[in-house]
Amino acid sequence: MSELCITCGKRPRKAGRRQCGPCAYRSEDQEKARLRRQKGRTQRREHKRRLRRAQGAEPMEVIRQRAALRAAQRPKLSAVEREARRLERLRARPWLQFRDGATRYRWRYQNDAEFAQRERERAIVFRFTHPEIAAKCDRGDHWRLATLRADGSVTEEVVRKLLRASSCYLCGVELTPDNRSIDHRIALALGGGHTASNLAPCCLACNARKARKERALLLLSDEMKG
Repeated sequence: MSELCITCGKRPRKAGRRQCGPCAYRSEDQEKARLRRQKGRTQRREHKRRLRRAQGAEPMEVIRQRAALRAAQRPKLSAVEREARRLERLRARPWLQFRDGATRYRWRYQNDAEFAQRERERAIVFRFTHPEIAAKCDRGDHWRLATLRADGSVTEEVVRKLLRASSCYLCGVELTPDNRSIDHRIALALGGGHTASNLAPCCLACNARKARKERALLLLSDEMKG
């Protein structure tokens, strides 16, 4: 009886071979796949080089030589100094301790108030300037109506200017990052349009109160029609 395969340790192998037939076939397939990946990487690298040369950029050899020269001129640090610099970077940006980008974002959003506020404002700007994308994430009809009644006048500059407003247009209370929002003067459900002239800075309390009244009017109109 032949000796056992060195890969699976189960099937006998033929004389002069180290693997059985199925294991040898799989190993050959893996080697072919590795060679294909290597060939693809080489082709992509060569394509980037040709593109850079066509655009008039410096050859990669010159860039590598300059980088090597800078690395040689850089002072050598001991292991203790490198660890001290790493700890200093972590103290300045503690979210870098995580490898996963989603974990980094979640940690920073939960622990950095300025970053969280900046991201909330960015989300508001994105929803108002791209209502067709917001409609895919929102189950209600608000952004779907905004998509249908948009005239292109709601730009990023308009939305950011409304977010920088100092007071609510309904009650006059001072707007802060915690109570700031944007309201449609004439609700979309009542026939208003998603236009720059129909938007106004509003506090969250007035926005919610106005939304409740608009829903009540909408229900009343539906009952009258029925």
